[in-house]
Amino acid sequence: MKFQSIFSLTISLLILSSCSAPVEKKSIQIGGDSGACSYLLEGASHELTWTAFKTSSKVPVGGTFDEFKLTSATKEGSVLELLSSGSFSIPASSLNSNNADRDAKIGKFFFGSLLESEVLEGEVVGVSGDENEGTAKVNLSLNALSKEVEMAYSIDGGSLSLEATIDVENWNAMAGINALNKVCEQLHTGEDGVSKLWSQVDLKLSSSLSSKCN
Repeated sequence: MKFQSIFSLTISLLILSSCSAPVEKKSIQIGGDSGACSYLLEGASHELTWTAFKTSSKVPVGGTFDEFKLTSATKEGSVLELLSSGSFSIPASSLNSNNADRDAKIGKFFFGSLLESEVLEGEVVGVSGDENEGTAKVNLSLNALSKEVEMAYSIDGGSLSLEATIDVENWNAMAGINALNKVCEQLHTGEDGVSKLWSQVDLKLSSSLSSKCN
């Protein structure tokens, strides 16, 4: 999977152009005594989690990516300004579901079925909302295709959260889903006797940004 430099996902997810009106440049206030603060990605911490689903009853299987690089054309500013020009890059090999055997199968049978699978990349191409919450439009590259994904964002001080559900079928990646489901047929079989791996995946990015306050 490949996200263009956004998260040319996903997160890429990963996770994907229309543009919103220019964002007014302003600083976020943190408390009455803190003064005006701006934010930067240098020194920030990030976590990207994913949740896939198996069996007809949609039993969740979750994990993370151990490596995640988030960049922005805006070096310093409000969280919204950093988000509006943000992009990300994720090595697919850093996928971690806390199960080494499962990770190896996902890497071989899902990512290995994609046309481009080494790095997931994405780019934010539009934001609609304010300094508290809204929607970010993200171009997400997967299987040599770029599709737009809408991610709900929320901001709390220097904390940024982005969430979305993607369907990998939109990136013509069902061959990978079917291959993985076949090799994990027994593990993906529910009480109804049906083996199923869902094509929908939930993504969540949580970032804690560095602050610079007057």
